[in-house]
Amino acid sequence: MVVFNPVRDSNTNGVLVNSVVASRQDGVINLPIVVKDNRAFVSDARRKKIRVGQNVGGGTVVSVADTIDYDSGMYIIKTRNVDDGVNFIEMKYNCYYIPVYAVHDGVVMIADAGVATPRAVSVVAQDSEHACVTDGIDAGDVVIVSNVDAGQKIHVKK
Repeated sequence: MVVFNPVRDSNTNGVLVNSVVASRQDGVINLPIVVKDNRAFVSDARRKKIRVGQNVGGGTVVSVADTIDYDSGMYIIKTRNVDDGVNFIEMKYNCYYIPVYAVHDGVVMIADAGVATPRAVSVVAQDSEHACVTDGIDAGDVVIVSNVDAGQKIHVKK
């Protein structure tokens, strides 16, 4: 009689991992902003990402200030038809959308011949769910979303 031993099984077959297959696609990253009276105050880093005409909370962005507001120390974004409160600007990208928890300090794990292999990636934007990756992975790469160490033997869950 053979007793199932999970350690022996993972050493023999590899650790069972969840994964996603990378494919470049058009999509949206949601950038949160707080709107009051169709105005939002944002930092310079956020201002550089926002463009006139982008969708935000059922309305649109109508202007993006080029100069800082001296009273607030921030840049003013003006909107039209947007409710007061937290809203999301839709940032459109064509990239690899990877679950944000699979990216650690600009590195993802790729399944390569049954072994977890680290790969440096370029993340251009992220929200609470996805990281938008533009470089470092290719279409068809199997990105591991489970927590594994580099060089660990793995078995990709079907």
